[in-house]
This record gives sequence, structure tokens and C-alpha cells, in this order.
Amino acid sequence: MFLASKPPHDFTLTLDVTDYFEEEYDVEEIYEGGFARPLRLSERDVLVVATFNEDPDAPGFTLSLPEQDAPSTEEQAEIMRGMGRVLGSELDYDAFLEAVSDDPVLGPIAHRHVGFKRLSRADFYEDTIRLVIRTRIAHEKTKRKMVRAVREAYGTTFQWRGRSYFAYPRPEVLAEVDPADLRDHGLSKRKGEYITGLAKMVVDGELDLAEIELADPQTFHDLALTIRGVGPSSAQFLMLRRNRSDAAFMTRDDPGASGLLRWFLPRYGIDPKEADPEAVDAVLSRWEGFEAMVSHTLYYDHVIADLEKAHQAALDAQAT
Repeated sequence: MFLASKPPHDFTLTLDVTDYFEEEYDVEEIYEGGFARPLRLSERDVLVVATFNEDPDAPGFTLSLPEQDAPSTEEQAEIMRGMGRVLGSELDYDAFLEAVSDDPVLGPIAHRHVGFKRLSRADFYEDTIRLVIRTRIAHEKTKRKMVRAVREAYGTTFQWRGRSYFAYPRPEVLAEVDPADLRDHGLSKRKGEYITGLAKMVVDGELDLAEIELADPQTFHDLALTIRGVGPSSAQFLMLRRNRSDAAFMTRDDPGASGLLRWFLPRYGIDPKEADPEAVDAVLSRWEGFEAMVSHTLYYDHVIADLEKAHQAALDAQAT
């Protein structure tokens, strides 16, 4: 199977963002041997290995299932859809560049990081489980260990090239878990209730994962807020993780209440606490339809700046 991605797409840039990857991954191994990703299909879990063709201008990934039964035609479609979301295959960086080319802030940043695309989970269900577990925990290593613990306990385990990979628990499995049992994996009882409750919504048909994936931003936001444990900020974050460029900043009339707006409006000389809604609209309208890619690119720019500072600090220490 070959998954084509809209160009430009340079997967090697994504490897710079370590918090995109689960706790068991080694970025150097991904670069050298491919990205192994457990994937939940309708009837079974599989381990998909995605190998980047290293051509940012005609990007694509060869998808294989090592030492597993060949996928059926229906499973191939599921794999392409799931891995497409994981890798951001539909995110159009060329169109994004064109949209922000005249923007004094985003234009230079977007051109500096041509081909970067975010890494995500395979669907809304996985994204939400990961987000709920990680919420309100400051220590990054602890977050990663807790997410792994839940996957290892209730998901399918795969072995590949001497390393274990853990799938996210299937909804029908997680729905039967006693929330209190999740305390053994570091979660509070309330967080346990949140993620088992989400699984029950999927199993019972109250939450249609295909519907929320395709929903317009307002509908997505409204559906996400029906899930216990998902508030406005979490709904906003989850909206940005879909395999599409558009999103919406639902608190644009009150930028002081939005973490995302508080983060990037100062780059335009706007104080979020005193922002005029018209001034906010003037900024957001410059790249309407590309809100998700704006968020991803600004975050990547932040990550690279931190890496460059750490590298310079190391050089300075050596010099002394």
C-alpha cells in the first residue's frame, strides 16, 4: 500500500517534536527503519509500518503489515484512512503558504518550516483518551508513562524489531473496565470515568467517530462538549488534530479566555486581555480555512526555537 501525501511534506521535520510520539518510541529508530503504528480496524488490531519515501515534493509512505495476515480490501481502506489522519496526508502546505505569504508574522515562519506536518492519533477517540489522561499533569515523562500504561494494560501488544508497541484499547474493551481499576495506572477515578464513559458512547452509538471527523467546526465543538471530561479548551485542541486544515477559534470574541489566542495574538502586537474583537477578526481572517495549520506551525516554530537555545547553551558550556 502506498499513501500519498499532499506536498510539500517532510516527515523528518515531524521527528523533531518528541511529544508527538508515544513513550515506547525511539525517534532515531523511526528515521532509520520506519514508523511502526498499531492501528484499530473494525475486526482486529494491526501493526502498520510507514516508511517515508524521503521526497518532500512528491511525498508518500509505503505501508506494510510485517508478519501479519494481508489486509482485505475493506481493511486497506481503513488503514489508509487511519494512517492518513496520523500523518496529516490531507494537510495542504502549499495552499497554507499561499494563504499566509503576505502575513508579516506567519509568512516568514511558514516559509522557514516548509513541509512540516503535525502527527496525530488515528481518530478522535484515541486523541481524546490521550488528552484526558495528560490533562493537568505538568511532568511530560509522567504523562507519557500514564498513557502507555493504559494502552499496555488494555490494548493489543505488538512486537517488531525487538521493541513492544501498544495499541489504544478498543472501545468495547475499555467500556467494560471499572474506572477505579485505572488508579493502578496512575489515573484518578474521575479520569477513569471520563475515558470509560467515552468508550461506552462509541460502543452505544451515541458518538459517531466518522460524523465528528467530518463535522464543520461549530458542529464538532458542540459534539465534543457532550463528552464528559471535554471542556471548551479540550474541544478546541481536539478540533486542531483532524486531517484537515480548517478549524475555528470558538472564543474569538473573548481572546483572554483562549489559551491559543493568548499565545499568538501578542506576535501581532495585540494584548489578548484588552483585544478589540474587530482587531482579532482582522488577524484571523488573513488565514481563514487554515487555522489548524497555523497552530501546528507556530507550535513547531516554538519547539525549534527551544532546541536551538538548548544547542547553543551546550556549545557555550563546552567553550567555557
